[in-house]
Amino acid sequence: MSPDSPEHDAERDDPVRNSARDEALDGRGAAEADRTEEQNAQRTPGQAAGVRRASQHLDLAAKTGAALLGSTAPAMEVVDAMLDIVEHGGVDHVDVDVTYSQITLTHRPRIGPHSVELEHIRARTFDYGRYVHAEMLVQRFLSGELELDDALAQAGRLRRDAHRYPWWLTRLAAGTAGVAAAVIFGAGWITAVFAFIANVMVDWLFARLSSRAWPVFFTQAFAGVIAVAAAAGVNAISPEVDSSQVVVSVIIMMLAGMTSTGGVHDLITGWYLTGVGRLAEGVVNTVGLVVGIQIGIALAHGAGAALTITPEVRFGADPLLLTALTSAALAVCFGVWAQLPPRSFPLAALLSLIGWVLFGVAIDRDIDPVWASGIAAVVIGLASPVAAQLVRVPSWILASVAIVPLLPGVALYRGLFAGADGDVGTGMLLLLSALGTALVLASGITLGQYLTAALLRGPFKLRSRFVPQFLGPFSTSRERIDRLSEAHDQEEDERSVD
Repeated sequence: MSPDSPEHDAERDDPVRNSARDEALDGRGAAEADRTEEQNAQRTPGQAAGVRRASQHLDLAAKTGAALLGSTAPAMEVVDAMLDIVEHGGVDHVDVDVTYSQITLTHRPRIGPHSVELEHIRARTFDYGRYVHAEMLVQRFLSGELELDDALAQAGRLRRDAHRYPWWLTRLAAGTAGVAAAVIFGAGWITAVFAFIANVMVDWLFARLSSRAWPVFFTQAFAGVIAVAAAAGVNAISPEVDSSQVVVSVIIMMLAGMTSTGGVHDLITGWYLTGVGRLAEGVVNTVGLVVGIQIGIALAHGAGAALTITPEVRFGADPLLLTALTSAALAVCFGVWAQLPPRSFPLAALLSLIGWVLFGVAIDRDIDPVWASGIAAVVIGLASPVAAQLVRVPSWILASVAIVPLLPGVALYRGLFAGADGDVGTGMLLLLSALGTALVLASGITLGQYLTAALLRGPFKLRSRFVPQFLGPFSTSRERIDRLSEAHDQEEDERSVD
């Protein structure tokens, strides 16, 4: 009988047949429940305790992994942490599956029923404090400092715990970071004041709209409108002042809070599903920012407001040492806004300063800004694992904070300006240059961290949660062991050749 035939429709809609089928299904479900109850009843107290303990370890791994993934941690670190937890509890035959918005742990023991733990990532927040808390929770649990029940209680609070810094301090940090970004590119005191106001307003707006579950696309668009309105305010007070740096400062802060660099990192290391999802999120949010700035420019022109903004934003025309120190201040302020632990501020500032000096020297040697950014990113990536081990925070966090001043805010701004001025071809080239800079920054960090991690895990035999390992995608403990063995064998072969 064809599934589309009238006879099939009549059979499907027959209430007698449906009732009989439902009773049969209910009977099978009841029989399965009876078998499960019988198996539970046959378990010894020790077996029942083992099953309960395995379930608790799976629950801890899922909650911790969800906190990490929702706080922009690389997919590789997320899976590695979850497998460490279940292995520590002696729970074998566990398969971990990470997607952009869901974590699944499947336990298939040789004896007993299979079980599945699911955690959904309902919201992704740029919260490095939660990222660090989750990593430290894993570290303390693996070292035996935390018992299982205490670790579960702390994991359950990861999403609800109050931030390390009060709201007024993070808002002040957002405004001050905006000032630093504007000063790096040559802002005067009037422009700096309006950069502070614009970034404080954007941070307030984000907090309000996020609490009401607004899509980030629209909050990014509102941020673009606020940036142009602040630039118009500068020109209303002092028409001869170039207010471009206000817009650039907002762009840099908005780009810093996106997931595009993390997406590129996941793609490079082979975690394509999460990488594509994060990169798509970053692109959509960037489009929202672009749309907002274009709307702001159109509204300003329609209202007759004179905007003294030009595409010629300076790449640190002030003395290199001054802009480098300002870059370090920007990294610290952004770290406060992102809830980074205070112990990491000195090294984050130092990495940012070194990166900016290298960038400035490369620009002075007439190297293209895209490649100059890449040189700085590689050096930051090389140093970040060592710095991370010293201050006990993940290396990806330190590197991400250090590259904030290098984000392509100027290239994106120039592309928008050219497009608004009617030069669509030049605008598209500049926007592609901004995309290229973001890709080069993420690639440079990953390359630098890979080289340093290979050294630390090679001759020095260092195994730390704060030093990344690059093993390619894996989902089970066996796959991870096999990849580690392959890497070890390759290192031994290389040493024997040398």
